[in-house]
Amino acid sequence: QQFELPWCVPMKPIEAIGRQAASWADSAAGIVLTTGDNAVVVDPVSGLLKGMSAGGQELLVSPLEPCFFRPPTEIDTASSPDRGWAKMWRTAGLDQLATEAVALSSGHAAVESRLVSRSPAGEECFQTRIRYELCDDGELSVAVRIVVAPWLPPLPRIGLTMGLVPCCNIVTWYGRGPHESYCDRKRSAHLGRYCAA
Repeated sequence: QQFELPWCVPMKPIEAIGRQAASWADSAAGIVLTTGDNAVVVDPVSGLLKGMSAGGQELLVSPLEPCFFRPPTEIDTASSPDRGWAKMWRTAGLDQLATEAVALSSGHAAVESRLVSRSPAGEECFQTRIRYELCDDGELSVAVRIVVAPWLPPLPRIGLTMGLVPCCNIVTWYGRGPHESYCDRKRSAHLGRYCAA
């Protein structure tokens, strides 16, 4: 079993000597945030992160975007395509959402976009606010807030997806792991720092 201890260790101050301050600029490619040889590009039309480079090497092959659907499992279909969660998800249009940017703002090394995702019938399903902030040390912070329409059924997924170049084949994270942790198997996925290749 695992449980959280009521213990907090204050973070050490970050040494900033030798770092270049992050900045932003509008360009033909979009809104570009840069610091040193790191850069990110936000598309002004879609509001999505469409470029991310480190040391001059591009890392993205597809944008960072909201994801609200996943392939149904046998349990989701209840042994029939006309029943179960999968049927409710498709009826709500979660497998065919159209997402558009409705607002975009930028400031010192940060861009915030507001997105709306609608079903094929035009019903508003999700409001998403994404804030991209490039820190002086090259770290990219992405904060996301999603508001879900109250009429939707229990959701298959809420998250973000993006495509990375093949050289990004090692991932480290702090969270549940080392395997996927759906609600029916979270107790076997303890919090920790994990690495996958």
